[in-house]
Amino acid sequence: MSEQLFFEGLQALAHRCNYQLTGFDMGVYGEVAEAMGWDKAADAIKRIYLTKEAGARFPSVEALRESTNPGGMNDDEAAREIVARIRKAVTTCGWNRVTDARAQMGDEAWAVVEANGGWGQFCSYDKFDELDQFLVQIREHSKVVLKKLRAGQLALPEPAGKPQLQLVSSEPAQPVADDKQAKLDRLEALKRSLFR
Repeated sequence: MSEQLFFEGLQALAHRCNYQLTGFDMGVYGEVAEAMGWDKAADAIKRIYLTKEAGARFPSVEALRESTNPGGMNDDEAAREIVARIRKAVTTCGWNRVTDARAQMGDEAWAVVEANGGWGQFCSYDKFDELDQFLVQIREHSKVVLKKLRAGQLALPEPAGKPQLQLVSSEPAQPVADDKQAKLDRLEALKRSLFR
């Protein structure tokens, strides 16, 4: 199943990047993915897909390998990638789709969000230039969060078991206890006021 997900993701990424995949490309990327492990390779393609803008350059095989090894990136590159994921999630998901935003940006970026005031803080900026100024500061702080994550001094946030913003209760509404005679009296009063 992961093999199929990898190739579907690779084709979707090629489409996003306006890149024409050849049979040779599929073979080379497939060999690399098999050596890495299909699950890791499928996750890497998904991460790359979520960070690439439409029309961007199609990633090399080396970029695929590097994306499975976050420790292979230096701190500046990792911080830039995290900030890019956060910004994209803010613009595509907004404040009310917290679960989607978390899934889109990944656990490391979500840890940075949680360490800097939570999702509401990131979505509170009215203008993108204000958000970008905030993200410049966050990029520096994300280096600290990444170091703590790697050293085991900070745990990744637990996955949310339910939506964080629940507008409608899943429990059935309870009828309001009301006196039958009181309802009839209100109805009669309403009729009298309308038909005078």
